[in-house]
Amino acid sequence: MQGKLIIGTALVFWLVALVLGENAPGWVMAAYGAAFFVTVTALVAFLMTRGSGWYALARAYPARPSDVEPVRLHRCRTFQMVALDGDQPDGTRVAGGVVSAGASERGLTLAVPSVLRFLFPTIRLPWSAVASARAFEAPGWVKPVTEPGTVFQAEYDPGFRGPFVEIETTAPRTRIRLPAYALEGGMAHLPLDTP
Repeated sequence: MQGKLIIGTALVFWLVALVLGENAPGWVMAAYGAAFFVTVTALVAFLMTRGSGWYALARAYPARPSDVEPVRLHRCRTFQMVALDGDQPDGTRVAGGVVSAGASERGLTLAVPSVLRFLFPTIRLPWSAVASARAFEAPGWVKPVTEPGTVFQAEYDPGFRGPFVEIETTAPRTRIRLPAYALEGGMAHLPLDTP
């Protein structure tokens, strides 16, 4: 659904550009190009918040100014989140240290830089909202082929290596994968599955 919305928006902009044609002044076309860029960028960011489950978690468990408990945040080189009830089965992978996570006695805090917080508000997830958790060793930088017949499916992700934890929340149902070091001090609060 998300791809259709983005492609549909691009087609509408393209058709309007055809109607404007070569008779439009240069400043109109420049403004139109800028509007296209801003619209598509905002649409992609908006859809990322919905497809990943970030928006639903932020509404259910917002960080409030009254939350004065200090939390040491760690930048996650790789962070994955997916809404389990959504239509995007692979979720959203955010790399490059954009998402920071930290654990405390009360729960898990997820935050992004302040310039992005209007789209990705800070989340304070209480431990009681964690349905299950499992520790695993991330396989490295190549994602294995999962669909038969697909030629190019390998993904390069140097941050997806080492000890990771996968957390599943109760409601809204969301799966989060983050490095184990980001849960410093919080591993004891997780209902870890033992093999």
